[in-house]
This record gives sequence, structure tokens and C-alpha cells, in this order.
Amino acid sequence: QLRGNVGFLNTPITPGANTKLVMPANIIASLSQKINDQWTMLGELGWANWSTMQNTTVTVDGFSAVTPTNWNNTYRVGLGTQFQYSMATMLQAGISYDSSPTTAAKRLPSLPMDGQTRVGAGVIYRLAQAVKLGLSYEYMNLGRASISNTSSLGVLSGSYSRNYANVVQASLNVDC
Repeated sequence: QLRGNVGFLNTPITPGANTKLVMPANIIASLSQKINDQWTMLGELGWANWSTMQNTTVTVDGFSAVTPTNWNNTYRVGLGTQFQYSMATMLQAGISYDSSPTTAAKRLPSLPMDGQTRVGAGVIYRLAQAVKLGLSYEYMNLGRASISNTSSLGVLSGSYSRNYANVVQASLNVDC
């Protein structure tokens, strides 16, 4: 559960606020097949239980506002490869797709989730027998996330023209 304070402009009142974010259970099956001394192929199938995220409730000083999300379960498929360039250096690359947990009719502007395609590449360098340094980049295309949501308040429609993320990761792994 997330808790905090809410501030309002031009008033000293700071009521307490909280919301509960339900993260889905995931089932992932991964495969690794060594082709030869240099190449390894990787595969992944996954399922996420997003249907547990039916509502988002925000409570401010005892008053609650409920926003229905009605998300659906999703699947994921991914393919990748590892190339052992030298004894110390391994190169990696992969691509994956995640289905959308919602539709244009149910999508909210605060959570513009859509089908996602990810493409990544990285390198792992062995500094010592038990120490590896990693660097990777991932481009995440988060889809158009079109919205055509009709409620008693009217129609909210539109789409995100640049719904993406760039992720750079550095890691240091020490085998104990």
C-alpha cells in the first residue's frame, strides 16, 4: 500500500492519502539451448494475472474515489541469443512482445498500457573469475495506447504518438 500526503494550492491543509497497487502474479517459462561453444539461443513464454487489477482506489482523509480499470491477463513471448565473443566478453541481444492488458474502450490516460515490443542488446565482461560487469540498452515501444473511453461524464478519446522508453542498465555481479 502506498501512503503519503496531498498538498493543495493556496491552503495549508495536507490530508493523508493512500492507494493500493496490486501487482500481478506471473508465470514464466524460459529455455536456453547451447548451439556450440560460442552461441546460445534463449526463449521465454510468460503469463501475467493483470485481471486482479480491476479497480484503482485513492483515499484522501477517509474519502475514496474508485476508478475501474478492468484489466485482462496478458501473455509474453521473447527470443534472444548470447554470443561468447572471447573468454571474458559475452554479447547479448533479444526481442520480446507483451500483449495489452486493456482495450481502447477501457484505457485510462493515467495508465496508458498497450501491447509492448522490446528490443535490447548488451555486453557482459568478466573482470575476474568471480566478478562480471554488465552494460545493456533496451528500447521499449509501449504501443499507441489509443483511448476511446465513454462514461457518464462524456467521451475521452485520443492516443499517445510517442509512447516509448529507453532503458540503460549497468550491473556488477559478484559470485560468492
